[in-house]
Amino acid sequence: MNKFYSSFIILFLTSTLFLNATTSLSSNSELIKIVKQQQYLAKKISKYYGDFQADKRNIKKKELMKKSIKSFHSNHLKLIKNRNNTQVINQKLTKVDKIWKIADKLSQTQKHDKMLNTAMNDISGEMEELKKLYTKITK
Repeated sequence: MNKFYSSFIILFLTSTLFLNATTSLSSNSELIKIVKQQQYLAKKISKYYGDFQADKRNIKKKELMKKSIKSFHSNHLKLIKNRNNTQVINQKLTKVDKIWKIADKLSQTQKHDKMLNTAMNDISGEMEELKKLYTKITK
């Protein structure tokens, strides 16, 4: 009977460790997906902002821009709140956060499209580096 409990405990601990490792990998994969989405959204925000600047009466273009901004912001918070971020990743995210705050304000002023494009390009570059860092953690 004692062997049974010992075997059960060993099996339980092994499965728990495996489950934690699998969860960690899937969450890192999820983070990589989010980073890729951020790169895509950064480009979309620049495009939609330019489109909206060219035709300010077009409500659809404005809504597309707002939706992309909202998605970017939501994803950004998910990345920042991740408890498994390394110090280097947190430093990159802090840099992105500073740029994002400026870009978000620029998008609200509806001026300075070149500055907004530059900011979003900078964010896209930082996201590329973050993608590499998250990929490194996964391996």
